[in-house]
Amino acid sequence: MMMQYLATAMLAQDPGQPSGYSNFAVGLLGELLAMKASLPYEQLLKQRITDPLAMNSTSIRVSDENLARVAPPHRASGDSDHEWAFDAFAGAGAIHSTVHDMLRFIDAHLHPLQDESQQQLAKAIELAWQQHLPAAEGGFAMGLGWHLARDGETRWHNGQTGGYHAMMLVNRQLKCGVVVLSNTATPAIDTLGESIIQTLAGMAAEPVKIPNVQLKPSDVQRLVGDYALAPEFVLSVTAKDDRLFVQATNQVQLRVYPSSLTEWSYREVDAKLTFELPDSGKATSVTLHQNGRDMKANRQ
Repeated sequence: MMMQYLATAMLAQDPGQPSGYSNFAVGLLGELLAMKASLPYEQLLKQRITDPLAMNSTSIRVSDENLARVAPPHRASGDSDHEWAFDAFAGAGAIHSTVHDMLRFIDAHLHPLQDESQQQLAKAIELAWQQHLPAAEGGFAMGLGWHLARDGETRWHNGQTGGYHAMMLVNRQLKCGVVVLSNTATPAIDTLGESIIQTLAGMAAEPVKIPNVQLKPSDVQRLVGDYALAPEFVLSVTAKDDRLFVQATNQVQLRVYPSSLTEWSYREVDAKLTFELPDSGKATSVTLHQNGRDMKANRQ
């Protein structure tokens, strides 16, 4: 299916133009590297990276004896999720690993590899570490696979698949690195990793804030109802005890989380809701804050 798509795919812009991140491109790159080496991608990964660095708990397929070590996946809402299965897109997120193994990977970037069997990998690490693309407006400069932070020193990369999120940052000047692996698919993990390396750099990093607001179910019920953003696009708000759920027309239902009775946030997407609530009775409207826009929807 990947190759069938490539036969008819049309690029959104000419090569050499400002770029955007593409999971498809990274998955394709993994497939092309495997074809070039005449090896399955998993075997190539083992031969070139995990064996030379003794990353013995890093693989694509999890062995039977290691299945019990796999943390079960969750959505940002806290609900259970399922793992994604990869084949042609293995290069874009199929790897299972541990913090211990990823610290070995970080160490290989902080301290030159000395063993003769590691020299090919050492050259690849240095090539990938270099800047290969300047920062586009509002974006980051790029190495090979690495994003370059705006301090010019820190390299980082993150990733999210079904039920999981990972963040890694490496700074040679500080001689330190950070890896955070989570079995909850939420970009809050990126913020946590950034806060840790900022703290290691001596910066006054803001702690990650986790709201813990307790509301009465009877108060939450005042928000329940249908709110029309447009004649054919409605936000349906439902509640179960003190939990609130929102489903937009033709979209999946998502849970939202309170910072107050009138202020709620999504975790799966970058969006917030503000309810207009009179002194008594039901909310009269809700405003969706997303993508820099404030969109008000009145109760139907």
